[in-house]
Amino acid sequence: MSAAPQTVRPRAGAGAFRRALAATLALSWPLVLANLAVNAMTATDYMMLGWLSPRALAVGALGFNLYQPAFLLGIGLVAALSPIASAQLGAGGDAAESLRRASQQAFLSALAIAAVTWIALIETTPFLAAIGELPDLARDVGTYMRGFQWGLAPNLLFFAGRSVFAALERPRPTLVAGLAGVAFNAVANYALVFGKFGMPALGIIGSGLATTLAQTLMFAILVAASLVDPRMRRLRLFALPWLLARREFFALWRLGLPIGAAIVAARSGFSRPQPSSSACSAARRSKPIRSRCRLPRSPSWSRWGSARRRPLGSATLLARAIRLRFRGRVDRPSASPRSSPSFRRRR
Repeated sequence: MSAAPQTVRPRAGAGAFRRALAATLALSWPLVLANLAVNAMTATDYMMLGWLSPRALAVGALGFNLYQPAFLLGIGLVAALSPIASAQLGAGGDAAESLRRASQQAFLSALAIAAVTWIALIETTPFLAAIGELPDLARDVGTYMRGFQWGLAPNLLFFAGRSVFAALERPRPTLVAGLAGVAFNAVANYALVFGKFGMPALGIIGSGLATTLAQTLMFAILVAASLVDPRMRRLRLFALPWLLARREFFALWRLGLPIGAAIVAARSGFSRPQPSSSACSAARRSKPIRSRCRLPRSPSWSRWGSARRRPLGSATLLARAIRLRFRGRVDRPSASPRSSPSFRRRR
């Protein structure tokens, strides 16, 4: 008597893996596109500044290097809100109150980082003069930063809100905000830099103002989405006042500060305290900055047998400028080495 045929059933693990993969892709693809949109804003700024002049492109690249350390540190810090929010949602209980309290600590941290950075960047022109940049270039960077630096607060608030939206499986408002920000930034840059659509031609500072307005729009879209979505509206995520809770505040910094420091260290290792290679290639045609703009090259050996000084990262650049500020050397900028008599004699 033959045995009855047995039906082969698919393993339960394969179905669970497919469901988990589908859920991961559904949650991640809007976040990936939103990150690309944020990077596209920087590319748009460089494009508009390059159309304005090679010098403006170099100014924008150098200004972004000053802005970048605080921006990356803040991103790493507020990104820690996402695992904290997920843990609170998984723990159950009064998740709405604990989630709102944790989110407020991220918002307050973003504002604190922005405030400290604004104070440091007020003296952008003397900082750059103190480390040997040409006075005209340092002055133009200071002009650019007066419009650009104010976007740090709404930008970090947007990333903090995005962390909560991701924990609540609401990534699409982040994507909508990113795409709207890119489109608005392109139009605003074109209008404010070149004086189109009835707007004044502001030049370099117009690009910085356009980016600040675009980042503010992105954060405003997230706030509006939290008021429209029924689940987000019950959380009252952005409701004022934002109160300090020490336990949640220190928990956020314990988790987020190493993340931000690692991002800054990794990014600064591959950056230079002067315009990028593409900016330098365009800026070689501009005589006022030709002496300070050099393409990366391999270390060469001088007549004394020692290698030339290695390029500094953007975080090191900012730290050195702050140290020179406290030493009282800001008002005495060093002359360019190419303009010194000894250099001309060697030539």
